[in-house]
Amino acid sequence: MASIGLDNIVKAYGSLEVIHGVSVDIDDGDFVVLVGPSGCGKSTLLRMIAGLEDITAGTLSIGGTVVNNLPPKKRNIAMVFQNYALYPHMTVGQNMGFSLKLGGVPKAEIGHKVEAAAKALGLAELLDRFPGQLSGGQRQRVAMGRAIVRDPQVFLFDEPLSNLDAKLRVVMRAEIKSLQASLGTTTVYVTHDQVEAMTMADKIVVMNAGRVEQIGSPLKLFNEPDNMFVASFIGSPMMNFIAGRLTAAGAGPAFVAGDLSLPLPHLPPGVPADTDVILGMRPQYWRRDPAGFPAEVEVVEPTGSETQLEVSMHGQRLTVVLHEQLDIRRGDRVTLAPDFERMLFFDAASERRIG
Repeated sequence: MASIGLDNIVKAYGSLEVIHGVSVDIDDGDFVVLVGPSGCGKSTLLRMIAGLEDITAGTLSIGGTVVNNLPPKKRNIAMVFQNYALYPHMTVGQNMGFSLKLGGVPKAEIGHKVEAAAKALGLAELLDRFPGQLSGGQRQRVAMGRAIVRDPQVFLFDEPLSNLDAKLRVVMRAEIKSLQASLGTTTVYVTHDQVEAMTMADKIVVMNAGRVEQIGSPLKLFNEPDNMFVASFIGSPMMNFIAGRLTAAGAGPAFVAGDLSLPLPHLPPGVPADTDVILGMRPQYWRRDPAGFPAEVEVVEPTGSETQLEVSMHGQRLTVVLHEQLDIRRGDRVTLAPDFERMLFFDAASERRIG
């Protein structure tokens, strides 16, 4: 187990720079998720930690030792790939113990480690089977077991659940999180799925176009995003954004966008009236209220305990999640009220959160 330090890491392919001075500190035992859209550089960053990509500039340390020039086999890390990378002609047990065999570990010790890992992963009855005889979830467990038996100081996961169906992904992400907690091994996990990031991480690193947008706990990023990119990427369904203006005339502080005027308890701290802003409001922070704002239902998506609506409110298209079951249809009208204390405001020019 070890801490990981990335200090101003840069990656360039010739004149094309794809990672632009990334700095992240990962504590010993942390479960850190790198998340962002396709092409943002998260997998490239993971591969640099693994030693599979050269570092153009900056310093990478593992356990306090600079490893920029160390080959992968000397970094004491284990990586689980998206495609499992199992040997089809080897049994489950042979796959799990192969790296130990290459390292000259005695056969008895290999057997002990493989059996212990197989028991922890629910694979004890499958050690004599071949990968082709396993389900996707079982193959993923074998890939994890192959990493566990090496007792590395760092686990690296590169989108390991992307090939699984939705139900199995939910099961496997809970299993990976539980396993990591029991082992206490420092883990860096790459995904484009923000739900995976929110449910699994101790700390999330949000990346965009080769840069870090924000680092923090899942709830910190959900409630206090630094900018509109983070606000839009973290949280499902995506946050609503409405461009408008803050005013303080007439009945008091308000946010005005066309025909929509939302009264505010107060202006955001340090933000004067007559300022162009973008209002951010999570779909979950609306409720039905007879004294609220009239809206016409355009799309209804019942999910069981909740009802997700797409509505038109004074010319604004909004997504709303109501924590109740509703018998409601397209064209119906509802009156909705926001939780004013949950509103976020972003600077119209820089798109950074204000107030």
